[in-house]
Amino acid sequence: MGDAVDHGDVVVVSVPWPLLDAVADDVHAGDKPLIDTTNQYAAGGVAHDFSEPSAAEHNAHRLATSRLVKAFNTYTAGFQAEVGDGRHSRPVAMFFGGEDQAAKEVAASLVRETGFEPVDLGGWATISLLEAPNRPGAVYGEEYAPDAARRIAAAAATDLAEAGRLATELKETG
Repeated sequence: MGDAVDHGDVVVVSVPWPLLDAVADDVHAGDKPLIDTTNQYAAGGVAHDFSEPSAAEHNAHRLATSRLVKAFNTYTAGFQAEVGDGRHSRPVAMFFGGEDQAAKEVAASLVRETGFEPVDLGGWATISLLEAPNRPGAVYGEEYAPDAARRIAAAAATDLAEAGRLATELKETG
C-alpha cells in the first residue's frame, strides 16, 4: 500500500473501520490530500472508540495528516455508481468537509468528476452532520438536491441545530 501512496497525488482511504489502525501504520500521506471515505461501523454497530468529537477528526489524528477531507461516505457504492454512470434522473449533492482548504478543493474536483455536485459542509465543528449513522438531523444516508444541500451547509456555518432541521426537511423523497 505504501507504494501506491508514494506515487499518487491524492490518497483515498476506503477500508472497514476495524482495519484503519493497520492502514494508518502503512499510509503516510505527507503533504498529499487524504480523502477519508470510511464510516465508523464495526461488529455490533456504530463504533465510538475515539475521544475526538468526530470520526473524521479522529482519523486525521491517527492517519497523521492535517489534510484529511471526509467525502464519499454518505451514499452506498451502488448509488454512487448510478449517479456516476449518469443513470440517476436528477442532480445530487455530495457533502464533504475538512480543515485544509486546498485539500477540500481537490476533493471538490473529485466529487464533481464522479457526477455529483460538491457541497462543502465546513470543518471539524460541522463534520458530524455527514457521519454515520443515519439519524434525524444528519445528512448521512440521505439524498439532497444541490440547492438544498447548499442551504444546509450555509446554516451549519452558524447554527448546527438549524442545519439539522433543514437536513430533515430538505432531503429528497422518492
